[in-house]
Amino acid sequence: MTRSEKYIQLALEEAKKSSMSKQHGAVIVLRGRVLSKGHNKYQGRALGGRIWREELQETLRKDWIHREPDVPFSIYSNSMWGKSGCSLHAEMDAIIKAGYCPGATLYVTRRRVTDGMALESTPCKRCEKAAQRKGLKIAST
Repeated sequence: MTRSEKYIQLALEEAKKSSMSKQHGAVIVLRGRVLSKGHNKYQGRALGGRIWREELQETLRKDWIHREPDVPFSIYSNSMWGKSGCSLHAEMDAIIKAGYCPGATLYVTRRRVTDGMALESTPCKRCEKAAQRKGLKIAST
């Protein structure tokens, strides 16, 4: 089993935690160390009692301060970040938990509920943009 397959397998295990009909899992890895895992979940109170958008805004503010971009925070934070109205995506869950980790790789997969097999999956545009802003490479099934 290759390293990529190993991390996709970890993402598949993480996807099992999802209670949604389409189960997605994500793992962020840097130099062989798993930094965070995430799975898709319903929006309300998705992160230990806090609404995930609040957590995302806090993470973005820290990132914005660290990077010192030429745009105001209001523009930086609203450009394709966290506008989903119904669920927290697995990729975004893992990104929020990982914090700032440029050079890491985001592994993403989707799990078939009936037999647990990995299905083809790629991040949506919003999650892809979030990963790019964090300096992550993307590997998906």
